[in-house]
Amino acid sequence: MIALQSFSTSDLPPCERLPAWNHMTASVLAPQIAYPADQHTFCGRMTCLTLGELRLVELNASASTVTPIRAAVSRFAEPVYLLRMALHGNISILQGEQELHLAPGSFALCDPRRPYRLFFQDTADILIVRIPRARILPYVAQPEFVSGVVMSADSGLSGFASRHLRELWRATPDFLYHGASMRMLQITLQLIGAAYCALPCAQAGHSCMPAAHRAHILEFIERNLRDSLLKPAMIAGHLGLTTSYLHRLFSGETDTISRYILRRRLEECAIAITDRQQSLRSITTIAFEHGFSSLSHFSRAFQGRYDASPARFRKAHLARH
Repeated sequence: MIALQSFSTSDLPPCERLPAWNHMTASVLAPQIAYPADQHTFCGRMTCLTLGELRLVELNASASTVTPIRAAVSRFAEPVYLLRMALHGNISILQGEQELHLAPGSFALCDPRRPYRLFFQDTADILIVRIPRARILPYVAQPEFVSGVVMSADSGLSGFASRHLRELWRATPDFLYHGASMRMLQITLQLIGAAYCALPCAQAGHSCMPAAHRAHILEFIERNLRDSLLKPAMIAGHLGLTTSYLHRLFSGETDTISRYILRRRLEECAIAITDRQQSLRSITTIAFEHGFSSLSHFSRAFQGRYDASPARFRKAHLARH
């Protein structure tokens, strides 16, 4: 199926613009919500191309912060990845402890199931490619390990992929009604895969089965991260694996399985602690909601991860944003 659609809030009454914008972006991309810097003057414009299983979406929006609707994201029938490319303006993404800055033409593959914040510091343009996980796997064998890596527009294969995506988007009216569209879809996926192939964490040097097992384990962890009982033995039991095999699957990674769980919980807590919407909630409540059963353990782990106590981290971040 090939379809081109446009949507703008400019013709709506000011009080209806933000709800309509949030509804449209959530239905087209992934469950998310925008918090504008100025709700009274907020304006957004979207153009969406559905090309087979892919969607290419250009967003132009006023200064705002975008966050996922986590409960809705977790109910996705099929996991998706969002490749975000800056076109104009200052765009940054906060995912875990990483703050990614997208210069015009640079792009990053993002997993909307993980906590993030997308910042439009001024009115900005961004091109987003929505790709089902099953569709990207033949080209990027382990997308979860390259999620959040900023790819440069200046040189190499990533620069080539960046130019292709921008030219593809500009040429949309020319090829939309011709037989070349599905070939362009295939070429686009191949170039995205080529851009990531040089990254060590994207290499498909292992067999398909261990890679599939790792992906299922990571998905299980994301669904059950808030469960304080989440441990390697519990994961192995639910997925029909042995604990020793589970540890072997992660033996070549930076984190062991237990350290990965701890890191993801800390990332979730850091997002919640610095969320202005949760600024009146206690750090203790947030920690316990995210799977920690000991406040002292949480505080030590947080200090080790972020080189600051949770209270200092919250105060410093809220002062900056």
